[in-house]
Amino acid sequence: MTFRLTLTVLIDNTTFMEHNYCGEAGLSFLLETAGKKILFDTGLSGLFLSNAEKMGIGLWDLDFLIFSHGHIDHTRGLAAFARYLAHAPLEGSLNRVIYRPA
Repeated sequence: MTFRLTLTVLIDNTTFMEHNYCGEAGLSFLLETAGKKILFDTGLSGLFLSNAEKMGIGLWDLDFLIFSHGHIDHTRGLAAFARYLAHAPLEGSLNRVIYRPA
């Protein structure tokens, strides 16, 4: 059985200027595999949401949110993500939040 994995960098400490994406000292990836959408970390702010919007990616229909660890450059964007979900056009389907205690 073969699974395809798509990894999209939503935020990190580099930018692609020709696309006007933002960068910060944080990290957020979107992983897509086996029909599942997984948000891995939320960066230092809500900038990952701006980049996702510029890429045409909606994040309201996630299956999982995973935090790699508790440092603020991986988790502080959670507040912005919660506000985003509160105003999402569809009812979200986020089933699980997975984290490793600090």
